[in-house]
Amino acid sequence: MFGGGGGRQQQRGPAKGKSVQHSIKVTLEEIYKGKTSKIAVNRDRICVKCDGKGGKDGANSTCEKCKGRGMVTKMTMLGPGMYSQSTGPCDDCSGTGEQIDEANKCGNCNGKKVIKEKKVLEANIDKGAPHGEKYVFHGESDEHPDKEAGDVIIVVNEV
Repeated sequence: MFGGGGGRQQQRGPAKGKSVQHSIKVTLEEIYKGKTSKIAVNRDRICVKCDGKGGKDGANSTCEKCKGRGMVTKMTMLGPGMYSQSTGPCDDCSGTGEQIDEANKCGNCNGKKVIKEKKVLEANIDKGAPHGEKYVFHGESDEHPDKEAGDVIIVVNEV
């Protein structure tokens, strides 16, 4: 009646990955003086050898088991004549909806499109930072080919 109010807005651009939260325990003295802390973060990075494709160009194909949906419905027999139906990620493609044959997989990431990396982040805790203060490192969480990297959030916890 009044022209489109209350509708959902569509997200533009690639979806953002999950943010990861870490906490730093600091004493009252460290809060008073300020502190620099280093945090080691294990994260996924897009494979540079295959550019996040998992293999050679054109090597990706639709998963036969889930027909590209990434999810399958499973029937479990509970007893005579009684069945339970559940939906979960496809075992063959790990929920991605696509497969890469062994001959064309990237040797660096083994077709996973990402490799594990360890990075040390340095958080400078400001003087007088309150309990629960958050420091955000944008784009420092896991990367995936179809998503924007998530953030690493450091939370100050007074002990």
